[in-house]
Amino acid sequence: MATYACSDLHGMLHFYKAIKEHLKPEDKVFYLGDAGDRGPHPWETIKAVLDDPQFIYIKGNHEDMLIKTIEGYLYDGMPDYHDFHLLASNDGDTTYDEAIRDPDLRAAYEKLCKLPLIQEYINTSNERIVLSHAGFTPWKSAFYADDEEKKDVVYDRPHPK
Repeated sequence: MATYACSDLHGMLHFYKAIKEHLKPEDKVFYLGDAGDRGPHPWETIKAVLDDPQFIYIKGNHEDMLIKTIEGYLYDGMPDYHDFHLLASNDGDTTYDEAIRDPDLRAAYEKLCKLPLIQEYINTSNERIVLSHAGFTPWKSAFYADDEEKKDVVYDRPHPK
């Protein structure tokens, strides 16, 4: 069994399909977020990764923005203006439009909400590897992430040394 990690497909469903062609049935992929937005098939790419048992899907910043925007739509009939603006300014308006037309939106939304922020992997050398979309600062309690720590593992770019 081989284990892989990848991220940021950003709506490029053909890349997801190319990865799938490479995998053996027993292989697994840690998918480090940002399946949607920007590319030609954003929602379809999200759903493919979300529903694939070979993929361990970890939340990225684009998933986080989409969840907040869909939440407003599901509960108020329209997204919060600021949530939608942030998503749209990150090329997520097409993802949102496709998502709200999906008859299985609520089920997909619930799966997205349950995505982990980090995932631990022990490699064949028995080394602990912590995987996240953006960063991981070991001395923070990211396993019990509050809003500030969420920024570290989902949104942060610079990381302390």
